[in-house]
Amino acid sequence: MKQIPQHLKAARDVFAKADAENRDLTADERAQVEQHLKAHESWLAGTKPSTPGWPTGLKGFEQLLGLEPGPGTDRKSSTWSTKTADALMAAMPAGPGGTKALVSGTITTANVIEANPVPMARTARTVLDLIPTPPPRGPQWNPDPSTLGTAPGSLGDGATQDGSNTFQYLRQTVRTNNANVTPDLALKPTSVYTLDEVNDWFRIIAHLSEPVPLRYFADHPRLRDFLRMEMEYGLREKLEQQVISGTGAETIPGDPSSAQLVGVLNTSGVQAVPFATDLLTTARKAITAMDNYGVTPNAWVMAPADAEAFDLLREGAGTGQYLLGGPGAASDLQLWSIPRVTSTSLTAGTAILADWTTTELVVRQDATLAIDLGGDNFTHNTATMRVEGRFGFAAKQPWAVAVVDLTA
Repeated sequence: MKQIPQHLKAARDVFAKADAENRDLTADERAQVEQHLKAHESWLAGTKPSTPGWPTGLKGFEQLLGLEPGPGTDRKSSTWSTKTADALMAAMPAGPGGTKALVSGTITTANVIEANPVPMARTARTVLDLIPTPPPRGPQWNPDPSTLGTAPGSLGDGATQDGSNTFQYLRQTVRTNNANVTPDLALKPTSVYTLDEVNDWFRIIAHLSEPVPLRYFADHPRLRDFLRMEMEYGLREKLEQQVISGTGAETIPGDPSSAQLVGVLNTSGVQAVPFATDLLTTARKAITAMDNYGVTPNAWVMAPADAEAFDLLREGAGTGQYLLGGPGAASDLQLWSIPRVTSTSLTAGTAILADWTTTELVVRQDATLAIDLGGDNFTHNTATMRVEGRFGFAAKQPWAVAVVDLTA
């Protein structure tokens, strides 16, 4: 009887070592785990019949949860799946009477959200594709000056995190360029680039799935991927809404009056562009507002209804040629040569034109999937999934963002 916990503890120790080093199992370590689990299963087979359909070994549990790579798939290309399977196996102690069981609690897997901005060679499809996520800076941060910023004046060096629930970044509030021609020995003019240090805190965005019968995972191998993608989409959608229209404030952490992020629409100092004559005229005047500040915007963001209104603009009395190229246009969606992204987080009648590289998505905890098989889930033979993350948002140069009124 004493031999059995030793086998399981040895298997868990292998996982714990890999987890502490933030890596997948090596081939040798995987073989060790298989050996320990087979020793446990051999003991079970000699003491009582196994449960029909219950998986055996690491591969068996991967198959149960739809985690096994398909034919011809390189195992290393399925890092997320592999870590999930490994985490499930690591949580397998001996249950009542020596039978195999999964413990209560959650099993955290690899990150499921790609936070880096989309390269310029690709077309951004969402607001989150536009926003940079520089590596976090700690209190000992000491960069090479040549690496500061993603572009001149972008303040794109990344918000400072100290491992707590808060982060800090610099926001430029005044930009007065007084550069001038000066003769020898004359006093040089002073330009004003006022910076404020903003102290903000991370907000949690999370949701749960309803309990899912475990047999569904065995009967429908793609269910795990379906649920993960649905929950990832839900989290990204809420994060995008918060980045655009969050109504929070930069206050002390946990202040209930500031439970939301400070979104673009509620950031002090952003430009407001009023409606002028028609949609195309208004859009062009927004570009002029950007030009007046020396800003080169890289994307529009607008509600689907407004994007449709632009696409359906026609010459004459609405019966002539489509002004933006019509349904057969082969180029990416653009407006005055600037890429356009739609978002359901914007109310129709308002668009945002911005240089999105002057903003930052600050990540304290990347979106993470956890699976709970304990408590009521254990007694009902179900699993509950949770996806959550901790995020902040920084608008470092507010005038690089224009909120455009599209309503006549």
